[in-house]
Amino acid sequence: MKKLLILFLTFTMSFANAQDKGYWVCFNVNVDAEGQEAFVNALDGVFESEIGSQFPFTVTLNEIMFASRENKMTHQLCFLAPNAEVMDAWGSGPPPNAEGKLIQMLFEQYVEFEDSILGSPLIFDPSVALNMDYFTVWQLAVQDPGTVASAFVQFDKDTKKMGTGVFGLHEAIAGMRGGVTHYFVARAPKMSEFLTSREKIINSKAFMNYISKTRPVSDIVGNFSGKIVKRYNMPQ
Repeated sequence: MKKLLILFLTFTMSFANAQDKGYWVCFNVNVDAEGQEAFVNALDGVFESEIGSQFPFTVTLNEIMFASRENKMTHQLCFLAPNAEVMDAWGSGPPPNAEGKLIQMLFEQYVEFEDSILGSPLIFDPSVALNMDYFTVWQLAVQDPGTVASAFVQFDKDTKKMGTGVFGLHEAIAGMRGGVTHYFVARAPKMSEFLTSREKIINSKAFMNYISKTRPVSDIVGNFSGKIVKRYNMPQ
């Protein structure tokens, strides 16, 4: 099994304007079933510690429930920074305490690394979206980002009252594969609410308008869905 020397953060005390453009890093990983409980407990030990509470990143652990063949992973570990300056805190080793050493050992023993992806939210409210458990992600290859972004804004506005979830649009910057340039994300408090809202939306005029505008300039190249199982340092 491949070893993952995960790029945790060397921690900084500098914080910038929270309204700056945000960035995120997601690790797509496969965690052996026998090591999953220990893996989660180790994450708790790091990010619920006094040191971890001062990390300038919001952190989520996502369990993958459904995935296309291109997305071979059981979990995602994602770090969200509120601005570019906070990304300078991204380091090359776990915290130098007992919890950090344990999580490094567990990564080497139980975790197989698939991808590390750097991206940026284009339309996204973390204080709302990251408090919803269920999500579905469509990986897009976009030829005209302006057209897709404009269509997304209109679609988001027109479907606001059709369900309890929210939509997000993200840009891929580095580490992606298969021609992926963007991510369209649908979130809901739970899967049943996502499915109920989906039936209303896919039969709506708003959805037809979005498809007619984006299909000529974008392709869906992958898809996966899951749920957030752990949250740390959530935005207020």
